[in-house]
Order: sequence, then C-alpha cells, then structure tokens
Amino acid sequence: MAKIHDKHIKLTMVQSA
Repeated sequence: MAKIHDKHIKLTMVQSA
C-alpha cells in the first residue's frame, strides 16, 4: 500500500514542479 502512495506523491511532485 505504501508503495502506491509513494508513486502518487511522486506524481504530485512532478505536477507541482
């Protein structure tokens, strides 16, 4: 589960960039 969350966080960070 944590792995999926990590992926989502990474995606958000990329979009925020």
